[in-house]
Amino acid sequence: MERRVAPGGVLVMNVASPMDRDALVGPLAATQGAVFPSVYVADAGRGNYLLIATKEERTLEELSVRLRAAPPGAAYAASRILETLAPAELAGHPVLTDDRSDIDQRSLTALYGR
Repeated sequence: MERRVAPGGVLVMNVASPMDRDALVGPLAATQGAVFPSVYVADAGRGNYLLIATKEERTLEELSVRLRAAPPGAAYAASRILETLAPAELAGHPVLTDDRSDIDQRSLTALYGR
């Protein structure tokens, strides 16, 4: 995916994980962090989380400034993201690859619990 993101761009991924946040959010954030220099997470409500990965290194403040400058049609969504935006916890989570992925089991746990 990194090759498809333009310079200065971001990758935003919605992760549905209502029963166990870390079953999916942690490993997907760690996987993005293996390629993208900055990865953030925001609680989108109802068990959904937004992972925001940036093509270039971005601080939380830099990303917040960009969100506050969102056009009027996106201002409400941007303000909701800002309420919970934080650097993603990457440590201790596996990086998922084609050769090493248990995403099917993690998805079931995230959606339905253990």
